[in-house]
Amino acid sequence: MALPDEIEHFLDAAPESGEMTTAAALALRLYGDPVEIGLIHADRDPRTVQERAAAVDAGAVYSSKRRLAICMRLEVLAISLARGRGDLERAGFYELARRSIEASVQMYATFLANSHVDDEVYGGCLRPFKRRPRVQGDRPTRPALARIKSPRIVRETVKRDREIAHMRAIWRLWDDFPAPTDQAEVGAQHVLAIAERARLEEAARRAATREAYMDRYRSTQAAIRHRDVGLQRQFPLLDMNGPNPRFKRRSRAYQRAAKRAQRAVIKRSLRVAMCVIGEDATRDLVAGRSIELPAGDFSLVLRAPRPSARGHGAVSIRLVDLQGLPLASVCVYQSAPAFDQVASIALYAGAGRAMDIIETGNLFQIEPTAVDHPAIAAKVRARSEITIQAGRLRHDRIDLDPLFREIKPMVIEIVETFVLGRRRHGCQVSFV
Repeated sequence: MALPDEIEHFLDAAPESGEMTTAAALALRLYGDPVEIGLIHADRDPRTVQERAAAVDAGAVYSSKRRLAICMRLEVLAISLARGRGDLERAGFYELARRSIEASVQMYATFLANSHVDDEVYGGCLRPFKRRPRVQGDRPTRPALARIKSPRIVRETVKRDREIAHMRAIWRLWDDFPAPTDQAEVGAQHVLAIAERARLEEAARRAATREAYMDRYRSTQAAIRHRDVGLQRQFPLLDMNGPNPRFKRRSRAYQRAAKRAQRAVIKRSLRVAMCVIGEDATRDLVAGRSIELPAGDFSLVLRAPRPSARGHGAVSIRLVDLQGLPLASVCVYQSAPAFDQVASIALYAGAGRAMDIIETGNLFQIEPTAVDHPAIAAKVRARSEITIQAGRLRHDRIDLDPLFREIKPMVIEIVETFVLGRRRHGCQVSFV
């Protein structure tokens, strides 16, 4: 009997993340009781936002501990199922479990080595960010380098890691599994062949079910098309050729009405602009030319490349000094049409509040003359300090890949020793 799709997805994802062994997933698929597996799997965290919100309101608390506990219960069930098989299958399950644990150890050790290097220099992986990077020139400081290369620090990190402790507990279960070691490779191939045969049988069964589903789908689509043809004959102006004709039917009359409404908005904004900046300035903007609005110690040069545009970028704003030398450009976000934006900027400038535009907007394309200009010097200096600080942080982000490659073998050896045990692995690292 096949497992439900949700449980199949769980058994696919758990071995990939090192939470279960591949052998356990195969044993559950081949010999597991769907009802018993479903009862264990039902204790998982809620998957949807609505389910999680309802559970939290009811007082439930969820964490990764619950998922690891579910994986451990499924692993114990799979081992009990595998114990009842023949010698060849037991040897195969044990070999697949060993391979899966070793692959998970390599994956976690690689991640742990990378995060250990970053945490000692910058933080932000398994520990909080450091207030100051431990960097001196183009390399980590001497104390940080000593901690990175210290096996004692790595062992402490490994012992605190919950996922690595979970893998160690799983291997302790398989370490006492009764399996003949001389048939490991043949047994693994035998188990994989059984699993592949079961997969093909399930695929054939689902193909018949899928064909019946597709028959129902095609009949439903035929009924929809028949109804749409009837609607087309009854209402000839309906557009039935869109990507979703049931919800996107637009008549020619509707399209003409939408264009008229758009033109009405443009005409209204043009009338407002003519009342504020005058007819000649409005004509210049419509023709693609720029206009200049005095604003005390500087002027605002406005240009509207597309009169029909609206929103961000519809109006170009350039700051120039009293001699006409460019200072900077200003980006101000508005969702209004272009000429409504022009009218609002002109009203601000006429009221003597042009500095509000500069304070609200973002300066870019800053010219050297802007640094000493009295009106915008403070804004330019603040932006320059932010840019310099960002550049300094980028400069401090040194290349840590060589150091990561140097300590990776040591971290892998320590994690393997902790998970697989010194007796099997043959390492000399102690976790006492």
